[in-house]
Order: sequence, then structure tokens, then C-alpha cells
Amino acid sequence: MKKTLAGLAVALSLALNLSSAAQEMKAEEPKTPQMSAQMRAMMEAYARGAAVGKEHEFLARMEGTWVCTLKSYMAPGEPEVSYGLSENRMVLGGRFLLQTFRGTAMGQPFEGMGLTGFDNVQKKVVGYWVDSMGTGVMTSEGTVDLAKGTLSTRSTYVNPLTGRPEFSREELAFQGPDAFTFKMYGKDPQGGEVLQVEITYHRLPPKEPCKK
Repeated sequence: MKKTLAGLAVALSLALNLSSAAQEMKAEEPKTPQMSAQMRAMMEAYARGAAVGKEHEFLARMEGTWVCTLKSYMAPGEPEVSYGLSENRMVLGGRFLLQTFRGTAMGQPFEGMGLTGFDNVQKKVVGYWVDSMGTGVMTSEGTVDLAKGTLSTRSTYVNPLTGRPEFSREELAFQGPDAFTFKMYGKDPQGGEVLQVEITYHRLPPKEPCKK
């Protein structure tokens, strides 16, 4: 009986010591630091910069598969006409439009890729274009007119012939939910503006599932 009481006393003592130690450890746990006003402002700024807005929704109107008719006005007379297919999709959570184009240009197979977004911080459209006719990158900046359904940009690229920067101006306009046009203007030898490329896009209807 005495041994039993002694054992219970030891067990009770251990339990009390463990409980006390646990409370002390819990009391010593580091508290989550309060977010400073500077940190809060920084996080809010990044959130605004990453937000998906109406300009991104405008770009999303170009999602889908489109049949393209290209007219190139690189020489006097009638334009050269060619055809292609453009597959467009929004990426990175709806922040950028990724375009993949396959077709022909100047009688040769032609491929191109573009990435277009709206920079909330700079309040402007930003774009990048690469294709199989060169190894450089065309960069673009511009604006969206949501009311008119248009996109206006100015682009820069390096002319392979001169090795110097060249500038162009582009206009994109919707003619309804399933059609839009893209026009690129450059400089003529006299310094005036001339239409160089015109592309008409028509949406290709989605494929219907096969019926058994």
C-alpha cells in the first residue's frame, strides 16, 4: 500500500512538472510580428499591380482559333495575299494573351509568337513578338479604348538591312465578337506613313464532339 501511494505521488509530481514545462514553452513561443504600415502598403501595391482588369478582359476577347487573311503591301501594286491560322489563349491567370501563328509569308512557311498584356503599373499595353523571319524581338507599347473596342500600339524592332531601330504603328479593331482586323503602318522613303500589313481574323467555330 505504501509503495502504491509512493508511486502515485511520483506520477502526480511528473505530470505537474510536465504541465508546467509545457505552459512555459507555450509562453515562450514567438508571437507573429505585426505587419508594419510600410509592408502593408507594399503588399497592397503589388496586389493592384497583379489585378486582372477590364483591359485584360478586352485581350481575352481574342482567345480562340482564328482563320487569318494577310495582305502585304511591301511593293507597289496589288498586295500579296496569304493565309494562316492563329491560336490565342490567356495565360498566367488571365494577365497575358499568348498568340501562336502559322501560315505563309512571301511564299514561304511562316511562324510567329506574341505575348500581349496590360501593365497596371505603367497604365499601358505591353507586347512582344518573335517569328521565323528573324532572330530579333519586336516590342510594343500602347493603349486600349474599351468603348470603341480598339487597341493602338507603337512598336520597335531592328531592321536587318540597316542594323538600326525601325518604328511602326499598329491598329486593332473588333467588328463584333467573331472578327477583328490588325493593320501595321510604317514609314515610306519620303518619311510619310504607309500601310504595310493588314490581317483579317475570323473566328473558327469550336469543334463539335463526335457523335456515336
